[in-house]
Amino acid sequence: MEWINSLISCFMILFSIIDILGNAPIIMGFKSKGNIIETKKVIVTSLIIFLSFLFLGQPMLKIIGVDVHSFSVAGSIVLFLIGLEMILGIDLHKVTENAQTSIVPIAFPLIAGPGSLTTLISLRTTYDVNVILISLILNMIVVYFVIDRCDFIAEKIGTNGLDILKKIFGIVLLAFAVKIFGANAGQLFHVQYL
Repeated sequence: MEWINSLISCFMILFSIIDILGNAPIIMGFKSKGNIIETKKVIVTSLIIFLSFLFLGQPMLKIIGVDVHSFSVAGSIVLFLIGLEMILGIDLHKVTENAQTSIVPIAFPLIAGPGSLTTLISLRTTYDVNVILISLILNMIVVYFVIDRCDFIAEKIGTNGLDILKKIFGIVLLAFAVKIFGANAGQLFHVQYL
């Protein structure tokens, strides 16, 4: 039961930060301009980026001399700001549009962006790697479905529905950001003053 709760929690956190429903209008905008989006290419590219960062993120941090707790605290601040963006409907960062829409900007940075990559390392301090992997795969299935059927979903949910979902998941992100900060800030100061 605890494992299932962890899986649901991890899935929801990744779902919130990937924010495929919030990004659906952007994807529809590219489609409306005549851009062809190859859904399988988007999923494979995103998954490669996620898995690379999940397994190589910590060794890379060691090479540049940053510990996981410092990275997690920095990540929690990024997540907090992204959560605020989602709730308040403001843009603190701009996504540059590119003609190669399947990989840039859809796979990166819309799906596998800085926020979601930061979240993966932060999740490793809280969840088992198998839970993270299953949550990631389940999220990629949802992303595939949403991209493949985004016109139909947007028509059914409507603009107001998408806005409401974005705000709900923004609150989830804020709560998770506070949790990560609280869990790692103490460790960070403990390590520094020993």
